Amino acid sequence: MSDKIFDYNIDLYNRNFMNCAQRHYVVMLGRNGLDVDQLFYNTLVSTDLMVEQMYRSKKAKYDFAGPSFSHEDLMRIGVDRQEHFVDTFTEAKPILLEKIAQDGFVLLAGDVYYFPHCPEYRNHHLFHLIVLTGYDEQTNQWQIVDDNPASVMCHYQYDEAMVAAFYDNAVVREFRTFAQQKVPSDQLKATTSQAFIDYLADYQDSYELLERISDFATNEFDAPTVRFGQLHDVFSVLNGSRLCFARYLEQSGHEAHLVQAANDIALVAAKARNQLVQAKILGRIKVEKLIDKCQRIAQQEQQLLTALRQIHLTASQQSVSDTTAITE
Repeated sequence: MSDKIFDYNIDLYNRNFMNCAQRHYVVMLGRNGLDVDQLFYNTLVSTDLMVEQMYRSKKAKYDFAGPSFSHEDLMRIGVDRQEHFVDTFTEAKPILLEKIAQDGFVLLAGDVYYFPHCPEYRNHHLFHLIVLTGYDEQTNQWQIVDDNPASVMCHYQYDEAMVAAFYDNAVVREFRTFAQQKVPSDQLKATTSQAFIDYLADYQDSYELLERISDFATNEFDAPTVRFGQLHDVFSVLNGSRLCFARYLEQSGHEAHLVQAANDIALVAAKARNQLVQAKILGRIKVEKLIDKCQRIAQQEQQLLTALRQIHLTASQQSVSDTTAITE
């Protein structure tokens, strides 16, 4: 076993917004040459959705369900994601080897209780997905890519008995495959641009979180460590999603000041998240500082959204008007 870091953009492709499966396959597909950043066109996820799931419903951050990474979006970039449910690792093995040879990797589900590199090793059962990238028949070793305790992707090797234990003892025995075909860059950017326009047209956010952050942070119905932990997760998702959105804006040719605006929002959200880490430890928070950060985020978000709508929706409406005039 080793902790050799896998070669990828650690700062961008992180676990603040994406769960383990999403981050794993985004990194692996990008490594295979696909334009995965086009998946980020709808990562401007509303704060209302974050509050509803992680604060009010107390859902774990890794279970956050937004509009991003849908099957349709993956198909747009040339990826057919499929789930396979096979009872035993012995039965799954030939399929795994076939798919790794075809696609370069598979995601294998299992229980982290059985892997020494996981913090839960031999003390806690938890469903997780790892990346399988190869198998050496002579040594009976599987090549794996997975998070280290700091959630950074690293290379590992395990003998087949350990990988089989990971899989066979899972609550759900499954693996996920990603058949890939290259989509012409111009075609992909054009179809994603239209999807982005449609997303902007329907996007709504009340900014309740940002405008009423004092109420959320001082809510006496939850213990301080609970509510600060929930808010920490909200701002983690806010930070990670805006980093991804900034990447989409950059890769799709938007002006530098718009890219910077999205990155600035991510930076302030990270500062709020870090403040909430301290609050969770201390059991108290300086609300005025958190209010200031949220006011800045709300102002920047609304300005960015207005600018993007002026660019895309106005242009789209003008195009429809021009087409109507021609047909008449």
